[in-house]
Amino acid sequence: MTQAPPAPHPVLARPEALFARPRFLGSGLIALHLPVLFWLCAERVPRRALVAGVGDGMAHFALCQALEAGGSCTGYGTWAEAGGHVPAALRAHEELHHDRVSHLQARASAEAVLAAVAEEGAADLLLVDLAALGADVDADLAGLLAGLAPGGLLVLHGTRDRRWQDRLDGLAGQAGGQARHLALATGLGLWIVTRRGDTGPAGLERLFALAEGGDLPEAETRIFAQVGQGLLALAEAQAARDDRDRAEVTTLRETLDRLRAVHDRELAEMTVITEELHVALAARDAAADMPSDVSADGPPEASPQAVPPQATPQATPLASPQAETAPAAEPTADLAADLAGARAEAADLRAQLDGMRNSRA
Repeated sequence: MTQAPPAPHPVLARPEALFARPRFLGSGLIALHLPVLFWLCAERVPRRALVAGVGDGMAHFALCQALEAGGSCTGYGTWAEAGGHVPAALRAHEELHHDRVSHLQARASAEAVLAAVAEEGAADLLLVDLAALGADVDADLAGLLAGLAPGGLLVLHGTRDRRWQDRLDGLAGQAGGQARHLALATGLGLWIVTRRGDTGPAGLERLFALAEGGDLPEAETRIFAQVGQGLLALAEAQAARDDRDRAEVTTLRETLDRLRAVHDRELAEMTVITEELHVALAARDAAADMPSDVSADGPPEASPQAVPPQATPQATPLASPQAETAPAAEPTADLAADLAGARAEAADLRAQLDGMRNSRA
């Protein structure tokens, strides 16, 4: 269901950016924070973005979509489940929608991902998905923040994992408070971090002015949370529809396989019936062509004794065509009955298939 944008907010500028519809949407928890990413890009308008820990690709492609007017986004991931390569689905979406903006690259480990991001140099926005990288990786968050371009934003996803808490606390209070952050507790948690000496866009600066210890006021937190939850609900509904469609396709394929099996059985039975009819017709033709003084079993053997004149030999009667074909009548009737049953089953399956198509339509 389409959500109506809220009325102009005295603090939160550009609220329409929160309602951007991602082209690439799944049911992962990072979907809760895609509206925040769209809003940050509308505020900061980054020219160069980096992603460390692309994972399912939703956040990376949201940034690509926000930057398609003019910018680039390079994303690094490990994708062990895909053999250490960029998954085919992500590569296909990149080539179809973001071939000039997106640059996906695979690395062997989370440490290699962070090293590659550090080598990239200054970025206007760096998204580090801590949940995708794993809590065991040794991430120098302060170093990543220091490497940003002037006014750059460091966005951290997965901040509610307690295994990151010490490093996050160190980042928030590093060097006498040189860093400042905004914290969103929705889902796995999100931090927006800047260097304290940098001046950000006006809308973001107003949020920093309202935040106490990094926590946003309840009203602004509720806006981000509700929009994110609406997007996640949309993603879950789409996933449910996709699952239902896949189940229907599987059922249709199974029904078609059964129809093919019935057709093959009918064809085989018709072949048997045809062969039996050919045999019966051949026997009838052979009986019709046989001489009248010769039985169907061949010429009679000569008698060793002369036949008395008064004895009249009895001719062996020819078998009628009906008698020759009689033995085939019973199996033919059985096969015909089986064939009728198979046709009835095929008709029933076709009716089921039509019903499924009508219900889907």
